[in-house]
Amino acid sequence: MAPEGSGGSTRWRALVLVVRLPEYMIDDRPDYSLGKRVDRVITDHFDFNRIVIRAISSSDHPRYSLDALAGLVTEMGTDKYEPDRKGVSHEEFEPYRPDFQAAPFEIGKEDDSFFGGIMRNFYERAPLDRRHPLRIDLLLIYDRDLLLPAEKLDPEKPGTDPRLERYLFRFRNPDRKRDALLCVVKIL
Repeated sequence: MAPEGSGGSTRWRALVLVVRLPEYMIDDRPDYSLGKRVDRVITDHFDFNRIVIRAISSSDHPRYSLDALAGLVTEMGTDKYEPDRKGVSHEEFEPYRPDFQAAPFEIGKEDDSFFGGIMRNFYERAPLDRRHPLRIDLLLIYDRDLLLPAEKLDPEKPGTDPRLERYLFRFRNPDRKRDALLCVVKIL
């Protein structure tokens, strides 16, 4: 990461990495083992015990090119640039009022891949609520120490499946979201 700013003010801008996976297409079921290449890039740059990763499909942001979206995310620290926009599963997650959904990075068995698992979810599960599979174009890597688990704030409302609660996060300092963002990975 490189400092930016002038005078006495120094702010950190998130690192931007590029991973070229030209064979990662969603016309047919992708080869999930490709995820190992992305996993290696992540583990080469970060302590995987200290990060959470949010996966983004640029198809959810049709007004922006991939580069423009990546720039917006690095500037804001989040892809949530429209505060009133309701995301997928909004009603299910609303009692927690999370800032975003992400997954703690975990190294699986030798034949498993963290990114491969996310690819699988976006290809096989996204059609349940989107009616079509999604390709992952950006990974947002956050510093886990600058996040809080999103706890259920409204006990009167039904919550989500308890297994999903571990994927809901809030920024520890909502006024400094950008500080929590370590890296944006473009999947080309």
